[in-house]
Amino acid sequence: MVSKGPTKSRKSIARPGNHGQVWTGRELDLIERHYGRMPGKQFIERYLPGRTLKAVARRAALLGVTCRSSKRPEYWTADETELLRRHYGKIPNKELRARHLPNRSDMQVRAKAGELGLRRAVSRRWTLEQVVAEIRALHAVGQLGSSTELKRQGREDLVGAAVYHAGSWGTACRLAGLDYVARRSWTKAAVLREIRRLHRAGRSVLATQVDTGLSLAAQRRFGSWRKARAAALPSYDAGNELWTRRKLTEALADLHARGVSLSAKEIRAMGEGRLINASVRLFGSWDAARRRAIDDFTPLLQTWTKQRVVRAIRERHAQGLSLSATHVAREDPPLAGAAHRYFGTWTAARKAARVPYRDPRHSWPKERVIAELQRHAPDGTRPTCTRVGQALYRVSIARFGSFDEACRAAGLRV
Repeated sequence: MVSKGPTKSRKSIARPGNHGQVWTGRELDLIERHYGRMPGKQFIERYLPGRTLKAVARRAALLGVTCRSSKRPEYWTADETELLRRHYGKIPNKELRARHLPNRSDMQVRAKAGELGLRRAVSRRWTLEQVVAEIRALHAVGQLGSSTELKRQGREDLVGAAVYHAGSWGTACRLAGLDYVARRSWTKAAVLREIRRLHRAGRSVLATQVDTGLSLAAQRRFGSWRKARAAALPSYDAGNELWTRRKLTEALADLHARGVSLSAKEIRAMGEGRLINASVRLFGSWDAARRRAIDDFTPLLQTWTKQRVVRAIRERHAQGLSLSATHVAREDPPLAGAAHRYFGTWTAARKAARVPYRDPRHSWPKERVIAELQRHAPDGTRPTCTRVGQALYRVSIARFGSFDEACRAAGLRV
């Protein structure tokens, strides 16, 4: 009687997981170095967000990587802890994470700071009188905005002190003698007053540069930001913001004639992102606007389609280039990424192109596998999957059941 229970044949082990997604050498190296040193979900989120926990656990078992959770994992390195001690409470958490701890979330930073006993010490640096005086000083020079705006400017200390001593930012402003209007109760008059205040202070009154609460309030009360600004500042000249199709195409043609790259990245780096916004509004897309302005315009980055992926694979075959997933991912990452997007896997894309390809796993005998492993490990120690490459790794599993067994057969220390 044949058992119908789960079995692990060599064929099923060699088959890629996650709906046919091929495992890259980088993914396998990450599993070898980090799997089992932290909770499984955290490992997935940090290193392999495109994989499932079950698939990673199965691949780790094939690699011979065991869970190392018997010892308490060290989630924070000594360098990270030192950076946290040095900067926490002195700069906003958002800036701290961006500059010093890019791989940490705000919750992680706060939790670790609490564990270390670090505090922002707002009450020791500010008194209520100092908070009120600072609010009046900012108001006098036209730099007093909402609490959200001040936090973006790095004044979390002032906002935190105001909340600590006065109970809320609005109460602190009223104690300073200012007519504070909560952002949840915007009126037409309040919107107009705020726009005029920003303009007098020399601040930008473009829709993309003002506080989100003010922009949304203007849309609710006046229908759009432009209408609200026109009501508050009748003589305001919006300049390049009032684009027409003709003005926009002339501006793009002028930039092209001067040799300026018309890539979206370069245009935004120049501070002319409004050209892109106007193009989308008037022509439907940035490419459509560029083609309308320049007759022979050809984008540097072509848009991938299924047909283009198939054509690129056939071109590689005609040139005698390798069609293995590892080589394509290393030599032509855009093609590899497009193949995964449109076909799911590189193998499916290669089959759609109908080019002859012989998988080396179907022809390599055990003797060749052993010889290749020994060549990649001159010191006699088990090599990493990244060093041997995906093809050798997969054929090792197909011939010996697991990569570790193949290394043992080759006489390597595992």
